[in-house]
Amino acid sequence: MGKTIAIAGCVGHIGTTTQSIQAVRVLEKNGSRVCYIEMNRTNYLNNLINLYANIKDQKEKVVYSGISMYKKNYAKVVSKSNYEYIIKDYGNADADNFEEISFAEQDIKIVICGSKPNEIFKTQELLKNPIYDDAYFVFSFVPENERISIVSLMAERSERTYFSEIIMDPFIWSSESTKIYQRIISNDING
Repeated sequence: MGKTIAIAGCVGHIGTTTQSIQAVRVLEKNGSRVCYIEMNRTNYLNNLINLYANIKDQKEKVVYSGISMYKKNYAKVVSKSNYEYIIKDYGNADADNFEEISFAEQDIKIVICGSKPNEIFKTQELLKNPIYDDAYFVFSFVPENERISIVSLMAERSERTYFSEIIMDPFIWSSESTKIYQRIISNDING
């Protein structure tokens, strides 16, 4: 089985699925065989199927914009495949149904955060939990003038802190995402 990358948001609607799909795009551009698994209950894949006509809804996977995406109940199919990377979208880490143990078991862990008060306080709660000691933190929707304060707040995790640009369409590759995910994967490989 390939290397697993778990992505979760400190709160809901912070861009977890967008960042998960961006990670897929970056790895694809690097020539890796990669897929996405919806490990949460947002029904994003079902909504894609219901919204877009040009989506391929196969039994075990959904293919949209060239990305192979699996619903949670097909995770075993993926584990038997030859993907080099498996991006697992765990959704909201603050949700009652968040699978913290499963998240903790993945090879690389990434938390998507923000700078609004509720997002910062939830991020601080996560920082106290040892499960996130080796996680990377990607901040979305953070104005440039707040980034120095965020890096200071992250203290010893500042080296594992990144800032994403605003991404309107998750399926369109972002050069900023390339910088973020290449560094995270490089750090993990060289770690």
